[in-house]
Amino acid sequence: YCSRSAVTSSSDNSAIFVPAGDDLYRAIVADGTIEQQLRNTEVRTGVGIIGSIIESGRAEQVNDASRDPRAVQIDDTPDEDVERLMVAPLRAVDRPLGAIALWRSGGEPFKPHELEFLVGLSLAASVAMRNAGLFDEARAAKADAEAARKLAESANEAKSAFLATMSHEI
Repeated sequence: YCSRSAVTSSSDNSAIFVPAGDDLYRAIVADGTIEQQLRNTEVRTGVGIIGSIIESGRAEQVNDASRDPRAVQIDDTPDEDVERLMVAPLRAVDRPLGAIALWRSGGEPFKPHELEFLVGLSLAASVAMRNAGLFDEARAAKADAEAARKLAESANEAKSAFLATMSHEI
């Protein structure tokens, strides 16, 4: 069985793409020989291999990416004779959250157990991302409830002051 270091050390580049707008994803984390180019890359849902995998929600290993009809060359990167790509989507329920991608120039094709490991990572990352979103929603709801409580207290104080004034006038 493969370990984390075996999967990542056998790849030349890696990136995690997350939403950056409607149907648009950008790398928040990138590592490898084309790190900066990956950070500058915009992935659109349904466009290119990564965008197609985000759209389909199914992980894939593409052991000859240059010959895949979905392939889109990343700007300012060398055109490799044999480029291998493995991508696992990040999803919450039926909503895409992005993708984890690993590249390898030449060498051995990615193996099924490496894809299985990447899928496991993507599932764990998806759960963590969803939990972070729920935490943010809960924090916002708490802040809204606190603001509503303060407004209600202020209104109650104004009502009490009004009634005290009116009873004094009567």
